[in-house]
Amino acid sequence: MPKPGVGYTVANPTSSYIMEKLTNPPQRYAMHLDALPADGANWSLPRDHDAYERRYGPGTAEFGDRGFKMWYGSPQNEIGSVVADALTWWGQQHPNPEFDGRPTNVEIVDVQATNDPVWRLYLQSAREGFSAAHPVHVNDPGKPPGPYQEWNPFWGMMNYYFNDFQGGHTGRYQPHHRFLSRVTYVRMKQAFHQRWAWPMDLVVQKHQLGDEVLDAWIALLDQQGEENPIFVELQRELGG
Repeated sequence: MPKPGVGYTVANPTSSYIMEKLTNPPQRYAMHLDALPADGANWSLPRDHDAYERRYGPGTAEFGDRGFKMWYGSPQNEIGSVVADALTWWGQQHPNPEFDGRPTNVEIVDVQATNDPVWRLYLQSAREGFSAAHPVHVNDPGKPPGPYQEWNPFWGMMNYYFNDFQGGHTGRYQPHHRFLSRVTYVRMKQAFHQRWAWPMDLVVQKHQLGDEVLDAWIALLDQQGEENPIFVELQRELGG
């Protein structure tokens, strides 16, 4: 009968964690991989207290009494499911008949305690948005068309997108000056520079008001013509 787990061993068995206060420096500990739970697969505290601390470091099983413990630089308990998904994915890439293919609690905590790279590799290889080869497709008039990327501070990784928004004026108002129909929402924001407040942009995107806002602005430019310096700038840029 197969053993529980996927057979994964962390690349660097050194735990790293912060105790008591978020501002405290991380502590590092050379793990003893022979220290296991009583059932061999799933930690149960306080029963496995001594084995847990021998594997991960002094104080790691007592964070409830001392107020705080956090694995340093890696996914925390609230997203442990992502680590489980990463280990399941790894097991599918490296099938081993000795294991049942379901990651154990020990394997999951090992990855969290060491900030093992398997979870990043999983996101970049199997989840949309974490590599340029697998971007998330969006249709956002407030972003540049085509591929773009943004730093995700929660994951500490870059997110990749492809904006399918084609640009151009798609509202109901048809300007007398035809070149204005080629003005995009993004170009409108650029024209305002720092005067375009980001809360306004959030409201526009949330309620899908991009065409309406662009309509109103184009109608004003269309009416004012060369009296408006932005009209002249766009006319020069887009061709009258």
